[in-house]
Amino acid sequence: MLAKGLELERADPPHPVPLIWFQSVDAVDETRARFAAEDQWYREHGEERLRGNRLGYLSLVELRAGRWELAAQQAERSCEMTEQLCVSGPLAMPFGFRSLVDAHRGNIDRARSTLLPVIAETERAEKPWWAAILLSALGFVEFAVGEYAAADQALTRMRKWVSSMGAVDALFDRSEPFHVEALLALGERDRAREALARLEQRHCTLPRVWTATTLPRARALVLAAEGNVAGALDALDELDPVSASQLPFELAWAQLVKGRLYRRSNQKLLAAETLGQALAGFERLGAPAWATHARTELARVGLRHRSRDELTDSERRVAQLAASGLTNREVARAAFMSPKTVEAKDRRLGPGYPAPHPTRPVARRSQARDAIRRRDRLAIRYLAGPTDIETTLDAA
Repeated sequence: MLAKGLELERADPPHPVPLIWFQSVDAVDETRARFAAEDQWYREHGEERLRGNRLGYLSLVELRAGRWELAAQQAERSCEMTEQLCVSGPLAMPFGFRSLVDAHRGNIDRARSTLLPVIAETERAEKPWWAAILLSALGFVEFAVGEYAAADQALTRMRKWVSSMGAVDALFDRSEPFHVEALLALGERDRAREALARLEQRHCTLPRVWTATTLPRARALVLAAEGNVAGALDALDELDPVSASQLPFELAWAQLVKGRLYRRSNQKLLAAETLGQALAGFERLGAPAWATHARTELARVGLRHRSRDELTDSERRVAQLAASGLTNREVARAAFMSPKTVEAKDRRLGPGYPAPHPTRPVARRSQARDAIRRRDRLAIRYLAGPTDIETTLDAA
């Protein structure tokens, strides 16, 4: 239907719905192309405020696609092109979109101070659709700093406006996934299930990339709150990482939740790996607050990460024995290891290490003490030579 409408569309002026639809369903390329066409028309006709309004929608798409720096630039320019006095309704949207960009990037104070007066003006003017959009943005702003009660209040107001219009699916709103999390944090488990049910219904009615990406996370959170951690992990396994990669922030968020669940189930290695992926994703995007969450969770896992050249505890024990002057066989006996591992030494230590000195005397192994203090595998390899310590290090 939309394609037919676009075929019949007159170019004077362009209709606003296609751009809104494309960004609502994360059709990134289509949104960019539609924006370029509209922007050209508005520029030729001197409609600077409308150009600014449409640029705001593009900034939202770039935010979700992971191009946060570009999104910030577009959102800023969008607001500059829009009059800031007595702004309400559709002309207030650039400020709402910029606030979402700010909240993702950690600029909470500006996001909140921008939204509150604009929401008040829009509600005073009784413009329900636009008030709902702005309140949805405010809900995320409050959630991003852990103000779960304030987030719930904003989203409850938003839903009242949506209901007053008789809308079943407010395309602009993507609040159910984080509303579920906020409600669970507030101990509102029944209401969290209701929010999850709304998300499931929206996905069933109109599947979109964002609903498919966030639904496993929302389900997992509710299951985990009910004590079913295994079921929660199974729910997250349903996430399609290829599809979810179109929304890198949501993908990293899912990885953060999954890493927490692995930690709760005492699967430390999987927890560390998954949380590391989340951290890398947040850092690439430039999401400092979310990266901090991931680092905090990683610290709770309790795994200490060694550098590539650092000795393990068993390797350190072998090095100490060798440095005391024991022969190769004596070290092997003392450490309860086999000395017949020379052939595997290069595979274990990996590429990048210089070959040991072919005639380095065993008598100089006492110099390995300094290397032990530094826990430096490279120095120990050089000082010990191939005939003694290397044999037993491979068995450690």
